[in-house]
Amino acid sequence: AEAGEMMSEEDSHMSRADLDFRILETQLRLEDAEETRNFILCGQLQEAMDALMNLRKKNPTHGEILIRIKYAREDLDAAVANKNFALCAKLQGQVDNLEKEAENAKKQEEG
Repeated sequence: AEAGEMMSEEDSHMSRADLDFRILETQLRLEDAEETRNFILCGQLQEAMDALMNLRKKNPTHGEILIRIKYAREDLDAAVANKNFALCAKLQGQVDNLEKEAENAKKQEEG
C-alpha cells in the first residue's frame, strides 16, 4: 500500500485501539523506509504519522482526559486564589466539558 492510502475519510472515525494500531504500523513502515533510505516514502509516511497523531489528540482516552481535568482544576484553583473570576468562569466551563468528554470516552472504552 502507498503511504497516501494510509489516511482516508474513514480514519477520522476509527476507534482509539485501531488508531493506535495504525500509528504503530506507520511508525514501523517509517523505520523500514529510513533503513532502506527511501526518503520519498519517508516523507509520505511522516505526513501520515502527523495526521494520525493529530487524530489521536482529538480522540483521547479516558485516562488522558482525566489528566487534562486535573490540570484544568489546578488552573481553576489558581484563578480563584487570584480572584480572577472571568478566568474562573472560562476554566469551569472547560472542566465541565472535559468531564462530559471523560464520561463519553469511558463508555466508548467499555464498549
